[in-house]
Amino acid sequence: AALFNPEDYINWKKYAKKIIDSRKSLGYQKRMIKKNLYEFVKYTNDLTGQYFVSGILIANFIITFIAYFQTLWMYFWIDDNALIYKLQHINTYSGFWGKGVFGEGPYRHMVDQFVPFYPLFKTNPTPYYSIGIFLYFLASVTIYFFVISLSKNIYLAWGSAAIFAAGFVGSETIFGITNSWQTSRGIIMAIFTIWLFHKYIKTQKASFYIFSLVLFFFSLDTVYVRAHGLIFI
Repeated sequence: AALFNPEDYINWKKYAKKIIDSRKSLGYQKRMIKKNLYEFVKYTNDLTGQYFVSGILIANFIITFIAYFQTLWMYFWIDDNALIYKLQHINTYSGFWGKGVFGEGPYRHMVDQFVPFYPLFKTNPTPYYSIGIFLYFLASVTIYFFVISLSKNIYLAWGSAAIFAAGFVGSETIFGITNSWQTSRGIIMAIFTIWLFHKYIKTQKASFYIFSLVLFFFSLDTVYVRAHGLIFI
C-alpha cells in the first residue's frame, strides 16, 4: 500500500490520455493531408483535362484553317452562281430548287440557310467561305466528341478529328458554298443522330430514342441530298 501513490496514478492517466489524444490528432492530420492531397490532384486533373480539351479544339481549328484558308480568296463557281441568282429572285423557279425560300424536291432547303446572310454579305464570297470553314471545324469537333464517347480514347478521338479537319476525305465539298454549308451541317446532324441512338442502346432511355428519331427525320428533310448516309444506317 505504501508503494501505491494515487497522484502517480492520476498523472499516469493524464499522460496516457495525452498520448491517445496526440495519436488521434496525428491520425486526423494524416486523414486531412490525404484528403487535401486527393482534392488537389483531382482539381489538377480536372484543370489539365479542361486545358487538354481546349488545346485539342484550338489545334483542330488551326488544322482546319491551314487546310482551307485559301478558299477565302475563291469566288462563286458552278452551283454557287445559281444560288446567288436564286437569292436575288427568291420567288422564281431556279433549276431544281423550286420556288420560294424553302424550295421543292430533293434540293429543298438548299437556299433557306443563306437567306438571313444575303442582306449582309450580298455578293461578297469571303464571308460565305468563312462560315463554311467554321462549319467544317464544328463538324470535326462533333467527330472528336463522338469518337471519344465510343472509345474513351482521347488520342484516337483527336486523331480522327484531325484527319477529318485536314481534309483528306471529301475536301472538294468545301470549295463551293452551296456544298460546304449543307454537307457540314449534314455531317453534324448525322453524328448527333447516331450518338443519340447509341445512348439509347446503352441506357434504354426512351428520350434518347425519340430525340434520335426526330433528328433523323429532320436531317432527311433539311439536308436531303447529303443525308444518304443516315438512310443506309
